[in-house]
Amino acid sequence: MEQVKSAIHNPFLSPSQRALLSLFLLAGLRLGEVMAITRGQIRLEDGLISIDRAVKVEFGGKQSVGLPKGGKTRNAVMCHTLQSILAKFVAEMAPESHLWAAASENKPRMKKRFYEHWKSAAKAAGLPEEMSPHDCRLTHINLIEKLMPNVSATTLKEHVGHAATGVTEANYTRPITASQQILRDELDRLLGPESQ
Repeated sequence: MEQVKSAIHNPFLSPSQRALLSLFLLAGLRLGEVMAITRGQIRLEDGLISIDRAVKVEFGGKQSVGLPKGGKTRNAVMCHTLQSILAKFVAEMAPESHLWAAASENKPRMKKRFYEHWKSAAKAAGLPEEMSPHDCRLTHINLIEKLMPNVSATTLKEHVGHAATGVTEANYTRPITASQQILRDELDRLLGPESQ
């Protein structure tokens, strides 16, 4: 937990690096979801991120943008710490702008180029050299499961996009706003700046 806080609030990170790490560590997004994310998906006023697309890497390295894993969209909760970090980073972006676009056009960076940015951010934050974006997602999920007992299993599944085990739970259960607020508050309590 302390390593996560230290990484996110590291003064040597650029705004782009801080936003990138925060989407993995504070929102638990998947690599393909972060690669494809646009300004329009960041719903600051609602404290949510609309996960409705992801980069898919096909055999031979060809990339396309499609639905997220499992073909289902979801809303990931943004704690106030993440909202603050993203608000600064996306302030001047148009809704259709990719947060990490290819150098010459508004489409996601190729995976190799994206990983270069990831490695630079992880190094600047002091994360272990072998840590991957997926390790950040696992860290995020484990922090919620182990240290945030007020967050229901249903809310966590919706937040990270995991499939439910039962038909009713998979097709009809949705977190209520109060549950999302509990998750938001718990993330801020554990991972927000010391001044909170």
